Amino acid sequence: MNERTKKILIIAGFAGAVLLIGFLLWLVFFKEKATPEREEAAELGLPTSGELPAPGAAGERPIAQPGGALPVSRVAAGGITQTEVLNISGSVAPTVGSDGKSVAFLNANDGRFYRIAADGQVVQLSDKQFFGVEKVNWTPDKNKTIMEFPDGSNIYFDFQKQQQVTLPKHWEDFSFSGTGGDMAAISMGNAPENRWLITANPDGSGARAVEPLGNNADKVIASYAPNNQTIAFSRTGEPPGGERESVLLVGKNGENLPDLVVDGSGFQPKWAPSGKQLLYSTYHSNDNWNPRIYIANGQGDAIGSGKRDLGINTWAEKCTFADDTTLYCAVPDKLEDGMGLAPELAKFTPDTLYRIDVRTGAKTIVGKPEENFSISNLSVDGDKSNLFFTDQATGALHKMRLK
Repeated sequence: MNERTKKILIIAGFAGAVLLIGFLLWLVFFKEKATPEREEAAELGLPTSGELPAPGAAGERPIAQPGGALPVSRVAAGGITQTEVLNISGSVAPTVGSDGKSVAFLNANDGRFYRIAADGQVVQLSDKQFFGVEKVNWTPDKNKTIMEFPDGSNIYFDFQKQQQVTLPKHWEDFSFSGTGGDMAAISMGNAPENRWLITANPDGSGARAVEPLGNNADKVIASYAPNNQTIAFSRTGEPPGGERESVLLVGKNGENLPDLVVDGSGFQPKWAPSGKQLLYSTYHSNDNWNPRIYIANGQGDAIGSGKRDLGINTWAEKCTFADDTTLYCAVPDKLEDGMGLAPELAKFTPDTLYRIDVRTGAKTIVGKPEENFSISNLSVDGDKSNLFFTDQATGALHKMRLK
């Protein structure tokens, strides 16, 4: 090798070393690294640290977070959103009051009912204490309730009159009419011939048998439509074939109403405020046995028509109507196959909140709580300013600002 070739190789080696060292310095100090948080945000369509969300409706800017964490907005704007804790744990069946602004609930920790006003003032609704309540059923005016207990006991309570009535133990699955002056329930006698769909006054008086249930009581859901046309659903229609079910709608006076053919199993209904439309969820093999929500006409001869797939994998019970056209839903960030058959397995799965226009099916991300919550008891106040929900893991009651 001559002297000229040696010099060329030395120079080339030195240049290569400089480039290599420069590349390593860039990797260590300048390249933006992917993090689990950034990857999760990208999957959810949420802003990453380099993409600030737009100001909220009130013009508020995101809260700066230390350590390069995702920004948190005080008002929901499609990204990570701050929530306010209204009750730290044990919140049972929170519901927006008849004023459209306050929220009422049972505090399982002390067994008392409370109402929290829009200004944060807490009012105790009664001195009475009710421990171990499994389910709370509110009348539409939120002034009365029927509580169900694990041992089958049922108690009706009127907060205005401070009046308590014990209802029969064999009654269950209570649902109130749109006015709250009537209710439907399942009367579960010991023998099949003593099992009936009934109606009654909320205090248990004036009970009337509507339809015999026999051995099909477990296939019937008491659900009073807001327009008072339908009082229950029965999954006992003629099987239409395939992975489908025929759901019968039961009228208050035995009316012969059209049936609703649904894709999949695990039918779970929720009425729109007017009763003209019906939201429901089912699970199907096409979705790996995970829940999916649909909406259909729910009134008169049009029952079951106009069915639309809303393209969201969640349960109907994790949704709430703001009005007949606007729906809010808590949607699990990830569902393992088969969770439609065992929804309790999703109790600790974080949710993101969506807004859906049921006329068009258009959906947008409202926000994701800054902590990972599995959301239940979702409701929206009268002027659509706030969402209320509970964290399934702790029973904490939260408020998320929408504007």
